[in-house]
Amino acid sequence: MNKKKFRFIVKITKITFPDGKKRTGFTAFFDPKGQVYMPDADTINEVIPRLDEEYNKLVENYKKKGINDLQKFLDVFLRNVSHYVIIKEGLKEVLSADLNLSVKDIEEKLRRTSWFKEVIEYIKKEFRKIKKDDPVKYAEDVCQLVGLFGLDKALSLLNKEGVKVKRSTVNSLCRVAGETPKIKQLIREGKLKLTIAFELPRVSETEREKIAEELSSLSYAEAKKYLRIV
Repeated sequence: MNKKKFRFIVKITKITFPDGKKRTGFTAFFDPKGQVYMPDADTINEVIPRLDEEYNKLVENYKKKGINDLQKFLDVFLRNVSHYVIIKEGLKEVLSADLNLSVKDIEEKLRRTSWFKEVIEYIKKEFRKIKKDDPVKYAEDVCQLVGLFGLDKALSLLNKEGVKVKRSTVNSLCRVAGETPKIKQLIREGKLKLTIAFELPRVSETEREKIAEELSSLSYAEAKKYLRIV
């Protein structure tokens, strides 16, 4: 499996199942305006059960071992699910309910994971580069921090680490994190500049991909000019 292909945005929430019981589960994030990539049904049906399984393991392990090992369990969970998805929202809240812990306790444990520390270090390293090693991963990692901690908290955490990034830039990075695989691949290949991708018009996925492909054959100056007329 090409894990990069499957990294899409999900929510974690309480879901009412056919038996009438509510359980925690993942759903692909749906944007009725079509601004966030929605993978096909086969991808969703393959990935979502994996996420549910990882979450259930986390909860079961916590119930067996207790809070002292929660940091370790969270680390394993985040590493495994981050291969495939970006969690948009809800994790702290559902963990608080399922583990009977405060949101503050959950947040503290999240920030102590080695996964979190590695993500912060990666963002710090790439932030200083004009040409980023993988601009898509950079955008996805920033967006994942926003998903876990909220925009204001994520900005504060980054600022404390010397990553003085604007709110508008973080919002633009999150837009890229939710783009289609085709557009992300153009960015990865260096054919579409990250800052140009920020300015893609808010049209349908098909139209955005068409515009992105047209932009990829232009110089930076030509691309900026083109964006003013589309």
